[in-house]
Amino acid sequence: MTKSAFWGFTLSLFFTCLTLASGTSAQSVYKMKAIRSMEQARTFGSFMEAVERETPLHFVFSTDRVDLRAAVQLDTEAQSLGEMLEQVSAQTGHSFRQIRERVIVVPAQHVKMQELEKGEVRGRVFDAVSGE
Repeated sequence: MTKSAFWGFTLSLFFTCLTLASGTSAQSVYKMKAIRSMEQARTFGSFMEAVERETPLHFVFSTDRVDLRAAVQLDTEAQSLGEMLEQVSAQTGHSFRQIRERVIVVPAQHVKMQELEKGEVRGRVFDAVSGE
């Protein structure tokens, strides 16, 4: 096999794998049905364990900023995992962002800090060149 044929084969294999990988996407949490074992969870940590056990999703969070022992009480009327996450969010103050099979837990303190950053800005702006 010549060098050019080898590199041509390698590049075509790479792009084929890339195309196949980019075509996969995770199902939305709002399309995933609520599962009874999730409803029986009493803490935030046990809820996340139940979700990871019953779905292809995995949670990403900082153990320093998320209290896994925080009490949660889930309504059995929830039809989807997304609705359950909304309930957990209302009780813990955390927000959730889904990126493929990962659910990123944004701690409540981080959300509050972002809200505090909004406000009025006062001061003067000077041009670096002219000083005006």
